Amino acid sequence: MSGAEKGNHNYEKSLHIVEEKQNNIDNFIKFQMHQVNNADLNVNALQQAVTTVSIDDLFEILEKNFESYRNISNLKNLLPFIHFSLRRYVHKDHSNFDIGLCLYAFYKTHKETEQDLMIVVQIIHQFLYSLNVYDSNETNVAAKVFVDLAKQLPTTVDRKLVANIIACLHLYRKMHKDNSGLIQIILTDLLECLKTISVHRKTHVDILMQLFDDFCAINSDLYCEPVVIATIQTLLKSSQREERKSAYYLLKKMILFFIKSQKEKGILLSSDYWQNIERHWLIYATILENLEENQSHLILPSLDNLKDVINGKLLQSSWMDILFVRILSHTNSLVIRWSIEYFLTTFTCSELNSHVLRQFLEVCNSNMLYNCEGYFLKREKFSKFLQGDLTNVYELIGEINWKAVPLHNLLTVLKSYNNESVRGVTYDQVIKIAARIRALQDYHIRQSALAIANEIFDGIIEKMNMREYVNYVEALCNPTDKCNVFEKLYSKVGTVRSNETARLFDGRFYEILLTNSPYYMDKEFITFLKKLPIAMHGWLKYLPFHLYLGNDGTLKEFTDLYNIKIEDYIELKLPCYTADRNEYDRHLLAAISFYVRNLKSLDNVSEDTFRIIFNHKLTWNIIERLSNLLMETQRNLSTWVITNLVDQILPLEGEFAIPLGIGLLRYLERKGCLKEYLTCLIEKRPSLIFYSQTCVLGNPIFESWNYGCDDIKKGDSRIEESYRATFLGRPNNTMRNLWLYQINTFGGEDYILHLVNQHKLISKKKPRYFANSYEHRLKIRIALGLANANKDISFISDDLMDSLWSILLDENNQLNISYFYEYIVGTLGPSKDEFLKKLKAAHSLTSSQQVSILSALFTFCMRNADQLNHEDKNTVITDLMALTMGANFHTRLFAQLVLFNLLATKEFHEIPYRSQLMKSIEVATQGKLEEHCNDLRLYLYTFDDAFDAWNLIMYVTNAPYDEIVRNFNDSLEIEERISKCKIAFSKKVDRNVENNSENNIVCNQVQRKMNPSKEVLESSNLMVYPAKQTDCQMFVIASLIDKLPNLGGIARTCEVLGIENLVMDTKKDVEKNDFKNLSMTAEKSLNIMEVKANDLRDFIIEKQREGYAVVGAEQTCNSENFVNFKFPEKCILLLGHEKDGIPPTLLGLLDHAVEIPQFGQVRSLNVHVTGALFMWEYCKQHLVKSL
Repeated sequence: MSGAEKGNHNYEKSLHIVEEKQNNIDNFIKFQMHQVNNADLNVNALQQAVTTVSIDDLFEILEKNFESYRNISNLKNLLPFIHFSLRRYVHKDHSNFDIGLCLYAFYKTHKETEQDLMIVVQIIHQFLYSLNVYDSNETNVAAKVFVDLAKQLPTTVDRKLVANIIACLHLYRKMHKDNSGLIQIILTDLLECLKTISVHRKTHVDILMQLFDDFCAINSDLYCEPVVIATIQTLLKSSQREERKSAYYLLKKMILFFIKSQKEKGILLSSDYWQNIERHWLIYATILENLEENQSHLILPSLDNLKDVINGKLLQSSWMDILFVRILSHTNSLVIRWSIEYFLTTFTCSELNSHVLRQFLEVCNSNMLYNCEGYFLKREKFSKFLQGDLTNVYELIGEINWKAVPLHNLLTVLKSYNNESVRGVTYDQVIKIAARIRALQDYHIRQSALAIANEIFDGIIEKMNMREYVNYVEALCNPTDKCNVFEKLYSKVGTVRSNETARLFDGRFYEILLTNSPYYMDKEFITFLKKLPIAMHGWLKYLPFHLYLGNDGTLKEFTDLYNIKIEDYIELKLPCYTADRNEYDRHLLAAISFYVRNLKSLDNVSEDTFRIIFNHKLTWNIIERLSNLLMETQRNLSTWVITNLVDQILPLEGEFAIPLGIGLLRYLERKGCLKEYLTCLIEKRPSLIFYSQTCVLGNPIFESWNYGCDDIKKGDSRIEESYRATFLGRPNNTMRNLWLYQINTFGGEDYILHLVNQHKLISKKKPRYFANSYEHRLKIRIALGLANANKDISFISDDLMDSLWSILLDENNQLNISYFYEYIVGTLGPSKDEFLKKLKAAHSLTSSQQVSILSALFTFCMRNADQLNHEDKNTVITDLMALTMGANFHTRLFAQLVLFNLLATKEFHEIPYRSQLMKSIEVATQGKLEEHCNDLRLYLYTFDDAFDAWNLIMYVTNAPYDEIVRNFNDSLEIEERISKCKIAFSKKVDRNVENNSENNIVCNQVQRKMNPSKEVLESSNLMVYPAKQTDCQMFVIASLIDKLPNLGGIARTCEVLGIENLVMDTKKDVEKNDFKNLSMTAEKSLNIMEVKANDLRDFIIEKQREGYAVVGAEQTCNSENFVNFKFPEKCILLLGHEKDGIPPTLLGLLDHAVEIPQFGQVRSLNVHVTGALFMWEYCKQHLVKSL
C-alpha cells in the first residue's frame, strides 16, 4: 500500500471513529430521554448504551445537557448512566486520566448559583458513591473540589445544599481514610471560619450540628468555645421551637463531650463530683426538653429536680436564667402556677436579673391567677419575694401592659412596705406606672389603684414641682376619675418661677380639675390663681364658671383678676369663628355652666337656650344642676329636651351616674311619662329603677333579663368583678338587686306561682344540668325570688304547694336547689297529715327523694313540734326506723341523723327506748356522729327568714360569689357552725379531699417523650444509584382492614418502629379524621402504597419473586408459635380483616402462618394490637442493635 493510500486509510479510520463516538453520544442521550418517560430501568440496555462512552464523553454530555437537569426527573435518570460509565472506567486502565480534574472543572463552571451548585453536588456525590460501590478508592478525585465546597458552606443559604455538601464530605472521608490530614485541614478551616462570624443563620447552626463530632475530634475543648456556648444560648432563647430543639441537640452533645474530656484529662476530682455535674446538666436538659410538651404530667415531675440544680450552684447564672425564663413563659396553667409559687418561695426579687424578673411579672399579669372563685395567688406569698431592693420591680411595672386585678394586687402588696422601698425610684418611672394605672379598664379597681399609687409615691410627689405634678396627674387620671388634686396643687405654687410663660392648665388636666372641683369657689382657689403667672392659667380661667360663686367677694376678685365683665362671659351669642376652636368650646361651656348654676328654675328657659346647652357634652356639675331643677319644675318640657338629658346622663360612669339621674326619674314619674323611657333606662342604667315607684316586673324588657342572669359576667370581666366584690366591697349586682327590690315592693303569691312555673319550665326544657350552668343560675335566682317574696305570705294555696313538692322531689336538681326547696316546704309546708302521708310513701321512692322528704320533715318537726301529738311522734319515729334499715347507704345515714336529732329534743323525750336508740346510732356511725351532724340540712330550721336560709345555703354550697347577698357575722358560734357545715359539704362533693397526702409519692423516674434527631438535623436530599438497602425490609399489608382507627394505629406503629412501607386499600383513608386521630401525622413519614384487596394476590407473588417471605398473622391448623418464630429479613406482614381474617385465596400464598398464644377467654386480639406485636418482634430481631 502506497503512502498516499495509507494516509487516506488512516484519515477514513479516524473519521469513522469520530462518527461512531458521536453516534454513541447521540444514542446515549436518546436512551436517557427515553428513560425519563419509562419508570422501569432496563439495566442491560443501559449497559449496552454506555459501552463506548468514555469519561470525557460523559462530562461532555453533562455540560451539553446541564440545563435539562434542573428537572428532577432528568437528574434522577442521569445517575445510573454515571454509575455504569464509571464501572467501565474503573475496570479499564485509567492511570493516565485524573477524574478529579474533570470534576473540579465541572464544579468551577457551575458554582455561581446555589441552584446550579445543588445539581453539581448531586453529580459529585454520585461519582463518589459509585466509586465506593466499585471499591475503587485508588481513583484520583481532586481534593480541591471538597476544599472549595467546604469554603462555600458558611456563605450558603439553602439548608438542603449545606446538608448535601456535608454528606459529600463525609463520603469522601470514608473513601480516603488514609488522607485524614486533608479532612482535618478542611474541618479546622471551617471551624475557624465559624468562630470569626456570629452563628446566626440556620445554615451555620446546621454546620455546627452536623459536624459537631468531627469538630470535637480536632478540638477537644470545643464545648467551651465562646461561639458554641453563645450559639446554644441564643437558640435556647429563641421563640421558634425548631431552633430550641437544635439547641437541645447541641446541648446534649456539649454535655457528653464535656464529661468525656474531663475524664480523659484525669483532673484530680472525685468521681462523685463529675457524676454530680453530669446529673445536673442532664436534669437541666431534661427540664428544657419537657417544657416543649403541653401536658403538665410530663413537666411538673421534672421540675421537682430544679431545686437540686439551684442548690448545687454548678451551672452558671447565664444558663439558669435561660431555664427560668423558659419555665415562666410556659402556657400550661398548672405549670404557670407551680413556677410562680416556686419563685415566690425560693427567691427574692433582688436575686433575679431584670430579664427574668420581667418575665416573672409578665406571667403574674394574668387574671386567672387571682380568681376569687378558684385559684387565687395569695398576697402573703409575695412578702418574702419582695424583700431587698425594689428599684427593678418599680422600673418593670411601668413597662408591662397590666390588667386591672394583677396590678392592683401587686400595688396593694407594695403599699405595705415603708417609704424606703421607693428611694431609688425616679420621676420617669413613676410617670410610667401612673400611665399603666390610667389604662386600667375597670373603674372601681382603677380608682383604688390610683389611691394606692398616691400613697406609695407620696414622698416623690411631695418633691415634684408644679409642672411635674401636672404631668403626673395627667398620666394617672382619666377625666372621670375622682382624685384629690387641689390640695397638692395649692402646695406646689411655690415651685413656679415668676417668669414662666408656658400654658400649663389645658386639655385633659383641666377636665380632671373640673371633675374633682369643689361645689363652691373659695378664697384659697382665688389666692392660688393670683400666685400663678397669668400666662400659665390657660383654661384654668374657665374653671370658676363651673363653681358656685358666693356673695363673699370671691366673684369680684375673680373678675378683677382677669379684668372682665361677667356679662361678656355668659352671653350665649358668641362669634361663629375664633382662631382657637378648643378655646372657643371651653369659653362657651364655661358660660353655659355659669348660666345653669345661677338658674333658679327651668320654667322660663327658652327652647333656643336648651338647644345651645345640649349642643355640648356637658360636665357632671351642669347635669347635676339641670337634674335638680328638673325635679322641682312644674313645666311640661318638650320630648326632645328630656331625650337629650337622658342621652347626657346614661353614658356617665363612676359615682356620678345615679345621683344625676334621680331628678330625671322623679320628673318622669311625676309627669307620667316614665314608660316611654323605661326600656332605655333598663338597658343603659337599670339601677335608676331602684329609686322608682313604678312596677317593672311585667315589662318585657325587664323580663328578658332572666332575673338578672343575663347580667352575669364571664371570663376576665367576671374575675375582675369577683375581685372587686371581695376586696373593694363593690359587687355589681344591679339587675339582681333591682329585681329583688321590685319583688319586695310589688310581688305577691301570683308572682311566686309564676316563678315556680318558670322553674318547672326550665326543668322541662333541660332536665339535667351542670353546677353553675346557665340553667342552674336561673334556678338559683328563682329560689332567691321565692326567699324574698314569701316574707309577707301567710297562706300557700294547694296548687302552689303541689308545685313546690314537685320541685323538691326532682332528682336532677343541684344540691343547693334541693336544700332550699326542702327548707321552703318544711317552713311553709302543708299540715302534719300531709307530711306523715309523704313519709309513708317515701319507701317506694328513690334515695335522693327519700332524703329530701326527710329533710323537709325534720325542718317541719323542729319548727312545729307543738302541732304533733304523741301518736304523730310515734308514727314519725316508726317510719324513720324503717328508713334507717333501707337499702341505700345515704338514706340509712340521713334517717339515722334525723332520728338522733329529733330524739335529742325535749319534745321527743317521751319516746320509748329513746336513749337506747340514740346510743345505737352513735355506735352505728363509728364515732363520726358529730361530724355527720354538721350536715347543712340539720341546721336550716334555725332560720326564721327564708332570705337568711337562702344565703346560708349559697355560702355553704360554694355558690358563685354574686349569688351570696348577705354575709354571716352575727356571732362566733354561728360562724363556727357554718364553717363546719361548709367543710362537711366539701367532703360530701369531693371524696378525695382527705387523701391528698397519699399521692405525694417520691419517684426517681421522670417521664419524657422521645425527640428524634431526624426532626433536628437537616437531612440531605441526595439521590443515589443503585439505591441503598434500608435497614428495615418489611412491608405491612393492611388492605384487608376496614376500620379507620385500626389503620391509623397501624400507621403510627409503623412510623414509630421505623417500618417505612405500608400497603393500604386506598390512600384516601389517610385524609379522614378517624384515621388522623390515631395516626398523629405518621402518614407523612411513610411510604404508603395503594393496592386493592382484589389485587393483593398479584402484589404478593411479585414480591415473592423479589425474595420476600410472606408472614400472615392468622390462626390456622399449621400455624407457628409467635414466641419462637424467627422473622425473615425480607418480610411481608399480611394482616387480616377485623372479622373474617385472611381470606382462603391468600392463605395459600403464606410462607409462614404465625399465631400469638392466648391465655384468656376472648378468641382473638385486635388487628392493630396484633400488627404492633409482630412489627416490634421483627424490629427486635433485625433493627435493634442492643437491648
